[in-house]
Parts: sequence; C-alpha cells; structure tokens
Amino acid sequence: MTDRLTSYLKKISFINGAALKWIAVITMLIDHFAIAVFISMRIPHGKMDIYNTLRSIGRIAFPIYIFLLCEGFRHTKNIKKYLFRLFIFALVSEIPFDLAVYGKIWSYRTQNVFFTLFLGLAAITLCRKIKHYLETSPNITYEYADMFYRIIFTVIVALTAIFAELLKTDYGPVGILAIISASLFPLYPKISMIPCCTALLLSGKLEKWAFLALIPIFFYNGKRGRQFKYFFYAVYPLHLLIFFLIRYYLL
Repeated sequence: MTDRLTSYLKKISFINGAALKWIAVITMLIDHFAIAVFISMRIPHGKMDIYNTLRSIGRIAFPIYIFLLCEGFRHTKNIKKYLFRLFIFALVSEIPFDLAVYGKIWSYRTQNVFFTLFLGLAAITLCRKIKHYLETSPNITYEYADMFYRIIFTVIVALTAIFAELLKTDYGPVGILAIISASLFPLYPKISMIPCCTALLLSGKLEKWAFLALIPIFFYNGKRGRQFKYFFYAVYPLHLLIFFLIRYYLL
C-alpha cells in the first residue's frame, strides 16, 4: 500500500524547484506592489478590497521561500556559503526595502525578510550541529543527549526569536517559529509545512491564505529545474527599488 501511494505521488508531482521559485517571486511581487504602489494610487471605489486581495495572494510567497530554504539546508554542500549569501542580500536589500515600504533610505520599523530567513537558517544549522555532537559523543548516553538537545533547542529558538523581535525583522519571532517548524520533520518536508503555515497564523488572520502554498508544494517533485540562482536573489532588492521609483516619481 505504501509503495503504491509513493508511486502515485511521484506520478502527480510535476513542479520542480525552479517553478516553485517563480510562484514565490510572482506572489511576492503582487504583495509588494500592493504595499509600495497600489496603496498610493487614487482609486476611490473598492480600493481596500483590491488591496486586501493582493495582500492575500502575497501570503503564498513566504511559506514557499521557507520550504525552499529548508530544502537548501538539507541538500547544500556548503551551509556557510548559503548563510553568507542570505546575509549579504539582507544588507543589500535593506535600503530598497525601506524606500519602497516607508519612503526612507533607512527605517528601523521593519527589516527585510532576508534577515528572517538568515536567522532561521542559522538557528536550524546550529541545532543540527549540536544534535550531531551530542549523538556522537561517547561520554553522553542517548537519554541525556536527547534531554540536553531538547533544552538547548528550546534556548536557541527562544534567543533567535528574541533577536528577530529586537531587530524587527519581517514576520519577526513568528517567522522564526515558522522556519523552525518547517525543519522539524526532515523525512517528510511537505508535511512539515502544515505546522509552518499554522505558526504563521500568529501574525494575523490574513495568514490563513498562506495555506494555499501547500498546493504547489504538494506537487513538488524534488528536482531543481533550470536555476537562475542569483536572479532569484537579485529580484528582491531590484523590484523594491523599481516599485519605489514608480511610487514617488510616476504617481
């Protein structure tokens, strides 16, 4: 029965990693268009309904980015380079983010989502290293290793969430909790996205639309597809800068 189910799921899985990234990028663009441009347009009738619809569509992006982050975490050969890329693009994206959202070169109100992804990845990387050390240490029994790991895991998650709150990253502690939740069941990454999306509900009722991300993720076939790695990184700061220019120079 299990073999039949596995075979069937493979047959209906047709979305690769590149396609998932495109879905995330497009829904993110819709969301940021609403925040940076649409809200400034003079549309008298039904403006907020359209705005809320655009924001609802945008809720799909973050869970997909989290899923891809965890996939990268599981399969990357160099986690340090992965962390470095996220951190660099977090720094590069901050001014475009603040310009598009707040109209200022720098604002402390919210930091861009790359910081959230960086902190989340750093947390699950540290947890994995500590777990491996405890499990392979000849001086620690399995029972104590498990107990120590649970305590250390809780501390790491709590400290990372506090740091995200202090830094005021996009999604804040909820974003960290969502990333951690998505990494809990590495053998069942798609199932892990259910607690991930559930955690996002703590950000507000609008996040119920994040569960729509489960649909393309369910049809993910585990293949990378044709990758434009640096494009998918660069599109974040570039589109924010373009939206800022549209908002302040064309509207």
